[in-house]
Amino acid sequence: MSFRKVTFDEVGYFNTDLGRKGTGLLATEEKDIYLRILHYGKKVFYLPNVEVLHFVENNKFDKNYVRRHSMGIGGGERMRLKNQPFALFMKWLEYVAKWGYAVLYGIGFLIKGQWSKFIMLERFRWWVIAGFMNPKKAD
Repeated sequence: MSFRKVTFDEVGYFNTDLGRKGTGLLATEEKDIYLRILHYGKKVFYLPNVEVLHFVENNKFDKNYVRRHSMGIGGGERMRLKNQPFALFMKWLEYVAKWGYAVLYGIGFLIKGQWSKFIMLERFRWWVIAGFMNPKKAD
């Protein structure tokens, strides 16, 4: 992602309560700033043809990292919406609905005999909800 400095002058900087700190994996700081940019009537562009080289550490492929990251997504959303009770409730409903959809979608994996894909899909959705319900677990 890339920003012009004037954007930060107009909408503020990244919310330091969100995002990664130390070994914690809270997320949504990027979503937060994008939503603020849009709220201020500014434009956000997606450039699918831009290539970025990004090194991905091997640990990001292990189940424990995926669990912690998933919980960080849910925890970050909880923190981002902490002063908006209706938005919190709607996000919780969204996460439960996505979990339900994941079960239905996952049946396709079961039919194909791909149990491990079904299990990881369900775990991911559950971990996001668990992080949303208790953001401290995402640290």
